Amino acid sequence: MDPSVQQSQIKSKRQERWWNRVLVSILTGFVFYFFSEIGFWANPRALRDLPGTWLVYSYAAYLFYWGLSYFQVKDKYGVFLLGCLYGWLIEGVIVYTVYENLPFSIAWTGMAWHALITVLLGFFGFEASVRRSGKTVFLWSVFMGLFYGSWATYWWVADGDERFMLHPSEFALFILGLSAGLVLAFSLMEFVKVEEFTPSKTEMIIVLLVFLFFFIVWNVILQGLPFLVLTPLGVITWYPLEQQRKREKEKTHLLYAQTQFQEDPILKWFFETPIPRKRMVLALFLPSSAIAYYAVAYQFQWRMEWNWIVFIITVPTSMVFYGMSWMKLKKESNPRSGEPKIVESE
Repeated sequence: MDPSVQQSQIKSKRQERWWNRVLVSILTGFVFYFFSEIGFWANPRALRDLPGTWLVYSYAAYLFYWGLSYFQVKDKYGVFLLGCLYGWLIEGVIVYTVYENLPFSIAWTGMAWHALITVLLGFFGFEASVRRSGKTVFLWSVFMGLFYGSWATYWWVADGDERFMLHPSEFALFILGLSAGLVLAFSLMEFVKVEEFTPSKTEMIIVLLVFLFFFIVWNVILQGLPFLVLTPLGVITWYPLEQQRKREKEKTHLLYAQTQFQEDPILKWFFETPIPRKRMVLALFLPSSAIAYYAVAYQFQWRMEWNWIVFIITVPTSMVFYGMSWMKLKKESNPRSGEPKIVESE
């Protein structure tokens, strides 16, 4: 083959990977935006500065995928630890809410909402359920819908402002339209093939410069508090992920000594496992369940402090699961008894 033609094909493939990485990050950014913002605020306030907020979550999704690929994440435990990093990125680097009520603000909302609800239950939960069975998707949708419908009624109590007590018809239009966008985002992700999520040097520089900009700005404003809080959290969470990455690299080196590239278990599962398209439609039971609960609560004026209920459940759960995930990855990174130790050849 003509060297110029071969070089052109390689360049075209690199560009395609670049566009694929950006596109899948934008689509996943909407998914994260839905569960983190739409789900949390549960009324049109969540639509304030929609393009900018979506862009922020797309940036976070890009880093999330980069982490999945770099650390060779293969299960829900690694996904959750990356979800914690994602949550602290949103709440501690992009904004400063993680420092407002220390130490409780470390878990709420970075771990309890962003990691547990958005990443593990929302994003990972849907991806897992839709690949299992239609019944599983239905149950996932009903559960998430009832959760969001009940949480939406909390704002009646929190705000004490009738403007945020949407009529059921208004709430239905709000949640149906955005849920359609959620299903569309998940569906379009099936057409984006990401064989490997390895950013180019240019991408790395841009992404890291954005991170450093926000991190430095908040450190100046808050007199170094972000550095004191986020650095230990980042290092502690990074450690088991890095140990797993080294372990997976050693296994790859041992089993595929002649193979140049490593596998990305979760990424390959996300983008190479076919999904029956009809199961995607079942996700619309999420808004249906939310609307049903909201309408009944509106009719009978059920006003409950759902914030405390969710807080009491999700904060301890996220902290316990963080410990479980940390120990799980750390344990798997150590050679088991009787297992030959892998030694890198010089």
